[in-house]
Amino acid sequence: SILGSGLTESELVPTFDYFLKDLDEVKVGVVASIAPFLRALSPEARHKYLGAIVEMRAETDNWRFRHTLALQLADIGPLFPREAAVESLVPLALDLATDSVAEVRIAAMAKVGALLASLFADEPRPLADASPLAAFLRMVCNMASSASCHRRANCVQICTSLVADLPPQLTREHLLAELATLAEDRVPNVHRDMGEIWARYGRDMGEIW
Repeated sequence: SILGSGLTESELVPTFDYFLKDLDEVKVGVVASIAPFLRALSPEARHKYLGAIVEMRAETDNWRFRHTLALQLADIGPLFPREAAVESLVPLALDLATDSVAEVRIAAMAKVGALLASLFADEPRPLADASPLAAFLRMVCNMASSASCHRRANCVQICTSLVADLPPQLTREHLLAELATLAEDRVPNVHRDMGEIWARYGRDMGEIW
């Protein structure tokens, strides 16, 4: 940011691109600073990295890449045009929030609410059924009826982030009412975590159960 976008693109982009193709030990360090690096580029120059960010998720089994990306989701989202970010980063956020590695899930779930809040701040209310945000919320709600207790617990954890960052009316209409059954889930961790959401945000949410 000190150099400005012009010098950054002419002097640092080639080096950044080179290190992105280096050994994992090097790439992890590069990915850790990807949000501030992208912020220093012009919109045209940074757009080419959107696909690369998504591909990082699939190109390696190294969970540290996914963890590092998850930590920066909320910072990366606003750097790209809304439509492109919604198409690429929202599916990535859900993928990372349901990752097989706990550290990745925790990092992504902490950021997913802020990411959606930034991308959909101007979304018309009420949400249209075809809205990408409505579709995302439906996918999260579908996890509530999963036969897997891990998926149901994951659902509650994602909801914690969504309830914290999205407008109360939005979560009240599209999320919490459909998750009410989880308050009585047979798995203690699930109904306990759902109770914590209610205890923390119940005043904003209104009567749900």
